[in-house]
Amino acid sequence: MVRAAAFCLAAAVCLGLTGCMESAPVKAADGAAEWLSMATEQYAVDNTATETCNGQEFTVITYTYTSETNPYAWGISAFGTYGNYAVSVELSCREGFGDDALETLENFLEHCHYAA
Repeated sequence: MVRAAAFCLAAAVCLGLTGCMESAPVKAADGAAEWLSMATEQYAVDNTATETCNGQEFTVITYTYTSETNPYAWGISAFGTYGNYAVSVELSCREGFGDDALETLENFLEHCHYAA
């Protein structure tokens, strides 16, 4: 898994990618589904929706963190696939995050370049 993070005062973005060689599209879909399942077990999910960004379909969840020690209060994540890659993007927000989280996540996803 490759993880990249961009930090600001009120939010953090994490990108997760897993490449699969055997039965690539099926394994990638399984990987994205596994990440989504882990997220629904870890977070108190408020909403689930399907969004299309930059031609790619994602399952998007919004949630609150249940851990008292987490510096972030809530978040929004997108789970999907591109070819033989499972993709996960998480935007974790502090209480004072004043922007629209879905718009911020969509803006990030709309500007991703997909090349295999």
